[in-house]
Amino acid sequence: MQIPLHPADIRADWLTDTLRSAGTLAAARVSAIEIQLLGGDKGTTGQLARLRISYEGDAAAAPSSLIAKFSATDPQARALIHGMGFYEREVRFYKQLAHRSPLHTPLGADERMVAADHSANA
Repeated sequence: MQIPLHPADIRADWLTDTLRSAGTLAAARVSAIEIQLLGGDKGTTGQLARLRISYEGDAAAAPSSLIAKFSATDPQARALIHGMGFYEREVRFYKQLAHRSPLHTPLGADERMVAADHSANA
């Protein structure tokens, strides 16, 4: 299944599969997603969206909302940020260091998402 590159691309079946892969969702499925863009056009390194999630079935342990982070919308900014390795370093932080942090850190992205964004927007 293709990884969403923009908030409007997030679909219920993709989010269901992603939450199941992360061990966050068992038998239930995502039935609806309300997407609220955060920060408008102020972000230079990326765009954020709050996802308010509705489920069909027992989803007691599943999140009712998530924050999704995407690459910058401006192609020049995105190319510069990718060229400097910022997105890749952020992914490595979540994969290699976040579990050591005394602070609560969110579930991070993975390399597939960074690679999908880079190849689609290169």
